[in-house]
Amino acid sequence: AEASLESANASRAVAEASFSSAKTKLTKTQISAPISGTVLSRAVEVGQTINAGMQTPVLFTICEDLAHMRLSSSVDEADIGVVREGQQAAFTVDAYPERTFDSTVESVRNVATVSSNVVSYEVLLSVDNGELLLKPGMTASVEIVTLKVEDALIVPNTALRFTPADE
Repeated sequence: AEASLESANASRAVAEASFSSAKTKLTKTQISAPISGTVLSRAVEVGQTINAGMQTPVLFTICEDLAHMRLSSSVDEADIGVVREGQQAAFTVDAYPERTFDSTVESVRNVATVSSNVVSYEVLLSVDNGELLLKPGMTASVEIVTLKVEDALIVPNTALRFTPADE
């Protein structure tokens, strides 16, 4: 019984030392985000133990500023030759089908992506989202203006095929 009591006292002393060490570590701990912004997703729960072994764990996905966003679009290889940085673009999203959002081509990536034997290239568009209507992950239909002709005469196609009567 005396040996059990001594063992229990020793276990208590180890637990108290461990507790004291953990309190000291807690006072020296500072958890901060690399940026301030809006939390998009949280991969951990309060009180959950995190093990940072060979990889750094993802705790949160944070967006710095939802008022300025980038739209990633795929452009077919047949059309990529006329897409340049600085060109104007417009897009729609299913959430606002009657609304067209303006954007600008920010970057044209050189790495091709092949999906179902279709080669496409990533084009990044910068978008002003001051109204905060657009959300990350929305699907968009994009139109990029590659050529603009001022004061052009528009003629219906049927006028080009008109042949006057022989009389």
